Amino acid sequence: MSSLLKPPPLEVNPEDPFGVDCFGLKPFAEALTSLAQTTSASFVVNLEAPWGNGKTTFLKMWRHHLQSEGVRSLYFNAWETDFSSDPLIALIGELSVGIDAFGIDPAQRAGIELKKLKKVGARVAARAVPALVKAGTLGLLDLSEVTEEVLASAAEKIAEDEIKRYEESRDSIRSFRAALEDFALKVSGSDDAGASLVIIVDELDRCRPDYAIRVLETVKHLFSVPGVLFVVATDTRQLSNSIRHVYGLEAAAEDYLRRFFDLSLALPTPSTRQFVQAQLENYDLEGFFRSRSHPELQYDKAQVISAFVAMFGATGCSLRDQQKCFTLLALSLSGVGENSYLHPLLLCPLIVLKVKRNVVYQDFVDGVIDAEELVRILSENLEGRKFFDSDRGYGDIVRAYLVAAMPSRERREGIIAKYEAEVAAGAKPSPNGRVLEAYKHYSFRHARSAMQYVLPRIELFARQGIEAEQG
Repeated sequence: MSSLLKPPPLEVNPEDPFGVDCFGLKPFAEALTSLAQTTSASFVVNLEAPWGNGKTTFLKMWRHHLQSEGVRSLYFNAWETDFSSDPLIALIGELSVGIDAFGIDPAQRAGIELKKLKKVGARVAARAVPALVKAGTLGLLDLSEVTEEVLASAAEKIAEDEIKRYEESRDSIRSFRAALEDFALKVSGSDDAGASLVIIVDELDRCRPDYAIRVLETVKHLFSVPGVLFVVATDTRQLSNSIRHVYGLEAAAEDYLRRFFDLSLALPTPSTRQFVQAQLENYDLEGFFRSRSHPELQYDKAQVISAFVAMFGATGCSLRDQQKCFTLLALSLSGVGENSYLHPLLLCPLIVLKVKRNVVYQDFVDGVIDAEELVRILSENLEGRKFFDSDRGYGDIVRAYLVAAMPSRERREGIIAKYEAEVAAGAKPSPNGRVLEAYKHYSFRHARSAMQYVLPRIELFARQGIEAEQG
């Protein structure tokens, strides 16, 4: 069984990039490749998915697929360059890396075109420095000695410089675009219809807001040339917040963002159950559950799946959040005997709460909120309500476990007494009645001791996981 602090890295086989795809993303990738092969005009695609939902993994597979189809691509990790003040310089740098990766001799035409592109790009970057900075020198003067004529002359000179700088910038941008178009054509080595070069921009979600916007502006205004297709992976909601932060826009933020893209595509999201099944294999937990031969433990795997699927939906876990939960599960199970009780219907909800709703988790284990309040919180969305209100599945048993695990014996007995009174009063069958029945007939004799064993392991491994991520 795995004992990693982070999800195992995905190994993509260049010969079969979607061989590790458990979610059926290959048809989507093929459609995107077809777009690249048939679009020769400048084009910017927004590949949209919330942060942590697999954009980088998909792009890693898609790049190999592009290569197999004869389409050359470059990968630009925006987050790794947001220390830079100018994304233009960083993007041109990636073109140099790409030349090396493509195995192109710098003396060949593509290498020569790159040198020209760098030279023109440097000129564009230099022209971009605002001339109005010069106005700051007026602040160094003794204003008592500055006449109206001096101020007027200085203002006129600044205006003249700005006009000249604008004209030079405009000419430099035109030259840059022409050089980029020539470079892309030489890199592809083909006159076929379609994009000569695909440039993938990733990790924009993690950049500081002003840099994220500058990357988009650079892509749209400087790299918008025939033969170059950009695919920009974004979390649209996060980027909209960045725009509001930088420009102070409110309702218009989404409209402003849409202007950067010619087409927006949502990355298909796998079903939660698909993802959970894949992680069981990824962490080699399938073998662990197969080894558990005691009759009372034969449903542990099914309970892990059911509890994780329900809790992921109830708390809105991203794929990355779900991976963290499996890391914590695998570590919590390390050293557990083959036929020891796991109580997965208690363990899994607590792990999800620790990862996604830590304040709620802490309130429950400290006795600030009881099981009923916790279930109410988890039932605030449709997925949670369906799980806890249904008379099928494990919702009633999870509720019974949470009652049994409450630290306060007095409050625990109070909830059970209330449920018993409802049943004695002849109330119609209800979720509370089903919880009471589960509480009395299901094996809860180890629930409290399970809490005392499980909580320290969750806390320990959660801290180690956080430290590993930060390191």
